[in-house]
Amino acid sequence: MNSKEIVLKEMFGKNELYAGYDNICNKLIENGSCITTIHASVGFKNGGIHNFVKQEPYEDGIDLIKLSIDKEYIYGSKMFEQYKYFILERKRIELDKLLSEVEEVQNFINELTQ
Repeated sequence: MNSKEIVLKEMFGKNELYAGYDNICNKLIENGSCITTIHASVGFKNGGIHNFVKQEPYEDGIDLIKLSIDKEYIYGSKMFEQYKYFILERKRIELDKLLSEVEEVQNFINELTQ
């Protein structure tokens, strides 16, 4: 999982209430900003990663808002480091489970071949 995937999948997560939420998140990470409707921007007011998203009126349209982020600030934040740590811990747990399963299979094979 690379840095962009950590931010998109773990920090922003899913928000089924707002159409285009995933696309908006992708644009924010790729471009640093995105123009969207005021309605869609409501999905970015719920704390966590959303505290990194700035909202300002977009003057060139009706009911539009400009969302922007500082990607370098996010990637350097404690929150990002915590997500990386938690992901690493989850992967370690998954690896331990797989190794345990491999050991069980190996023991079973050993019993069959004796």
